[in-house]
Amino acid sequence: MKTNLIIRPYQIEDCKHLCPLYAQLGYPVSVKGLEKRLSKLLTHDDYHFWIAAIDEYPVGFIGFARMYMFEADVDYVRILALVVDKDYRRKGIAAALIEKVKQFAKESGVESL
Repeated sequence: MKTNLIIRPYQIEDCKHLCPLYAQLGYPVSVKGLEKRLSKLLTHDDYHFWIAAIDEYPVGFIGFARMYMFEADVDYVRILALVVDKDYRRKGIAAALIEKVKQFAKESGVESL
């Protein structure tokens, strides 16, 4: 993994860099469309969207939500979206994103991912 990798919360300025990542997932979207979508999603306290950036440039992201099980009385975290730019794959970035979500879950008292 690159040593200058940081994982941070999404900022609206990221949208222009995230559109190509969405396209790599097979979900092309415009900058304005993505801004609208994420603004709506992230008004919910249980939804989170983090960016993997190298030298401040977004190269991946992970979106997840804290949810409550129907079949048990516990919360869990569900990963809803995960992508790393094709030019940055196989460098441990996805693993770092997932590890960060695991850390969030543990700190939030959630035992299941």
